[in-house]
Amino acid sequence: MGCKNYSIRSYFAVSYVVAGVFGLKAIATGSLSLTSLVTNCSLILPTFYGLIFLSEESSVFLYAGIILLIAALVMVNKTGETTPVTGKWLLFVSVAFIGNGMCSISQKAQQDAFAGAGKNELMIIALAIVVVVNFVFVLLTERKNLVSYVKKGWLNGLLGGAFNGVVNLFVMFLVGRLPASVVFPLISGGGIVLTYIISRVFYKEKLSRQQTIGFMLGIASIVLLNL
Repeated sequence: MGCKNYSIRSYFAVSYVVAGVFGLKAIATGSLSLTSLVTNCSLILPTFYGLIFLSEESSVFLYAGIILLIAALVMVNKTGETTPVTGKWLLFVSVAFIGNGMCSISQKAQQDAFAGAGKNELMIIALAIVVVVNFVFVLLTERKNLVSYVKKGWLNGLLGGAFNGVVNLFVMFLVGRLPASVVFPLISGGGIVLTYIISRVFYKEKLSRQQTIGFMLGIASIVLLNL
């Protein structure tokens, strides 16, 4: 049992690092709203996990939602007015997509394996690993500018860490009580809508008509996935 718990923590930690690093790289090379849409849609991966490995119930609404979700991901890859889609962004966001989805699968697996217990221990140990790995990564890549970056970004880092911790704690609480096919699409929908509003209001991002349609399809797919 201890070995299994260690494996889940390791999978979660590695997935978290991958999702975080490549998610930031995707934001730096492309649209915030599109990056958020794609990475939040990655939570469809634990939905498939629940259906395939946990025998959770499916419905016509679920399949319709999946079809709309695929259509949304295709549409948002159309070039926008100020945020064109590049090959580099596609690579970064695809890796972040997989990492983010694997994080959620690891959380679900841990809660199922230990009957809802140990979620705090999972988060503490896994995120401690994440801190160490990211610290080493920064030392290797940004050593010369480390002090300057810390001075400029410590508040954003503090807020980001706090919000991440709270969100993951709530996710661990919910996946032990609700089906994965309900919890993760609901989280996806909320994240997509909120980030879309922020990107339009504060960052003045302008999307093409096709990308806007893709966003609407993404929201519609989330609704269907929760019926």
